[in-house]
Amino acid sequence: MEIIIEGCGSMKPAIYEAAIKGDIALDDSKLDQRSPQKNNILHIAASRGHDRLVEDILRLRPLHLKLENSAGDLPIHLAASSGHQSTVRYLISEAKEKGVKEGLMAANKEGNTLLHLALKNEKEEVGELLFVMNKEASRCLNKEDKSPLYMAVEVGYLHLVTEMITYCYSGEMRQGKSIVHAAIETRNKELLENILSLKPSLLDSMDEHGRRPLSYAASIGYIDGVRYILEPGRFPQNSYMRDRNGFYPVHTASEKGHINIIQEFLWHYPDLRELLDRKRHNIFHTAAMNGKANTVRYMLKVPKLENLINWKR
Repeated sequence: MEIIIEGCGSMKPAIYEAAIKGDIALDDSKLDQRSPQKNNILHIAASRGHDRLVEDILRLRPLHLKLENSAGDLPIHLAASSGHQSTVRYLISEAKEKGVKEGLMAANKEGNTLLHLALKNEKEEVGELLFVMNKEASRCLNKEDKSPLYMAVEVGYLHLVTEMITYCYSGEMRQGKSIVHAAIETRNKELLENILSLKPSLLDSMDEHGRRPLSYAASIGYIDGVRYILEPGRFPQNSYMRDRNGFYPVHTASEKGHINIIQEFLWHYPDLRELLDRKRHNIFHTAAMNGKANTVRYMLKVPKLENLINWKR
């Protein structure tokens, strides 16, 4: 069992509680204490949005701006995570004034910048502020390969996503997790439409399993997303493109037993029933091999599909 000795990784309880409340008389004995997670008094004040206390601390300890806690967070990271806009503004201005490089682009041990953390914690106003102050941060990838743009899609911030896409893809954008897949995963049709109208080429992006967006939507049974992508004249080629596993999107729907998705595919493109995956299986074989009894029964009842059982491979 780890024993924390006061002064070597602990903060006096009275000081800790006073810092949380923002009501503390500062002196040298209090300024340099650390909590078990190596938060100093500035970390605590910033995380609570105590602007006056933050100002007082920095007058006495200006370099506390660049001290990290055990997670690699600077005080400004905690202010951004907690959504304290005025505190974030002040700490950024102080960092610039004092020539401290750490700030807008600083990342913690998980690779999260201020913008990542604001969006991860659903602090939209702080996220918008940080994007305006440093748009380049929206391209940064954390250790999960997520950009702030991806996180903005996850939480559904339509306006911010639009602004970020316009900026991010005006130059070089590092490949990270697909924002189209994120919109599909959250079943946000408005965001999906917005992303693909601005950047239709993203429909060719793949997730970590080698699935394009249409196949991913088919795999989770997201009928509205499938319908949007299949709309006449929109993205016809995507129904005829294999994923890394050798499946076409209609095979993925069959594998998962999503009858309504299969119906949607065949309503738009009836000849998809003829497609064979890399192992020469049609959609009937795929459903049968994956134990999708309801899907098999459905196909046997549809005259146009019943001959798939005897299809030569």
